[in-house]
Amino acid sequence: MNSTVTARARTRALVGQLAKHTGSSSSALFELRYLAGHALLTSSPHCRDHTDPPAAKALDAATPSLTHLHLTLSRFTAAQWTKLSSLANDRVESRKPLQYILGTVPFGRDLDLRVAPPVLIPRWETDEWTERLARMVAPAGVARVRVADLCSGSGCVSLALHSHLHPQTQVEVTGYDVHPAALSLARENAARNSAPSAEYHALDLLAASALPHPADLVVANPPYIRANEYPDLDPDVRDWEDVGALVSGPDGVEFYSKLAALARDALRSTSLPPTCPTFATEIGHTQGAAVRAILLDAGFAWADVWKDMAGKDRCVVAGQ
Repeated sequence: MNSTVTARARTRALVGQLAKHTGSSSSALFELRYLAGHALLTSSPHCRDHTDPPAAKALDAATPSLTHLHLTLSRFTAAQWTKLSSLANDRVESRKPLQYILGTVPFGRDLDLRVAPPVLIPRWETDEWTERLARMVAPAGVARVRVADLCSGSGCVSLALHSHLHPQTQVEVTGYDVHPAALSLARENAARNSAPSAEYHALDLLAASALPHPADLVVANPPYIRANEYPDLDPDVRDWEDVGALVSGPDGVEFYSKLAALARDALRSTSLPPTCPTFATEIGHTQGAAVRAILLDAGFAWADVWKDMAGKDRCVVAGQ
């Protein structure tokens, strides 16, 4: 059989396989583009030196067409086809998240973050409120901002703030997490994203009486899923990401009172003006009013709920 015809049939089969999982052919094409690129890059250490320009263009296309992928995959070796089939099986049969398969995810303005199970995968909703927060902090004009990152995970929030504010502002990042894998990943991400001075420390925030260092800005992305919601989560999430980073307790808001108290104490000497948020935390989409009330009860002078692009409550910010 002609190799082009064979590649076309294989490509359609892969799109069909992925579409059963993603729910649409367009999503399947999007994922196949990344899986094909990953197979190309990982099957041979010198593969980019031997990639035809049209094939490279197909992989780099923002919105790949089936024709582009046919062109790319018709140039695949047997080893590359085997690798691609294995990656597609990981995605569909094992329900492994695409980000974990690829090993990296873009975040913020220019970050390339390493991701690996079971550390929480950075989401677009987090990216959105982090950028909005950075735009509010930047005009404050302070020379130095000490950022405390609570439940830091991969380090995505604090490293994105560093990327947005540095070098106009000296940004000192200190992150805290209880999971060793998260701390290791955050430190790696700091090193690979031009923030080698960022520090990430092991700390059980629920047991802590205070943060080890003062801060000008405290950010958090704590667990906020209710325990009874966990069994119904998508297997892509439930079977791969750390339950301790996802589930808070019966109500989903158990972390916020403690985090608010730790933040209030650490922010005693904040350099940010009263109109600027000094505390920002991600929330579940039904938790805006409850978390806002918690922060006001903790002594913050004001608190606002921010919605994400889908129109859902996603972040609460508060100021002194």
